[in-house]
Amino acid sequence: MANILFPQTARTYAQAGIVRMRRLIWNATMLIVLGMVGFCVLVFFFNPWVMFLLYGDKYVGYAHTIIVLSLALLVDSLRLPFGEAFKVIEKPHANFVVSLIGFGVTLVTACALVPLLQVRGAAYSILIGSIAGSGVSWTLFMRLVGRGER
Repeated sequence: MANILFPQTARTYAQAGIVRMRRLIWNATMLIVLGMVGFCVLVFFFNPWVMFLLYGDKYVGYAHTIIVLSLALLVDSLRLPFGEAFKVIEKPHANFVVSLIGFGVTLVTACALVPLLQVRGAAYSILIGSIAGSGVSWTLFMRLVGRGER
């Protein structure tokens, strides 16, 4: 997706300006959301069956953890379009900041949740870190690119 989105974003920004680029980023974000929601629905309904088929009884009982991890993947994937926009507007350090904050939140929550919930705590820590990273990414995007028409 990034290999398609980055050149398209750069071309749109160069030819049509920031307003059209912003619209492209929002449309790409919605496309990613639709695809990832479909993936999460499949995981929700079929992950116990697939896990049993692949691993037998070894991982029975981890369905909840896998659903949480799929939601973390959904939330984290929302950062992709914003990251491409940051590169196009020559603010690639924003991606580093977003990743650092997401990692820090994941680490802190893992220290608190893993001792209590083991694997499930790790999954929730990843989800919380993804939410933090995506939230910071969205906030930076809005600050750097703006909301209104220019």
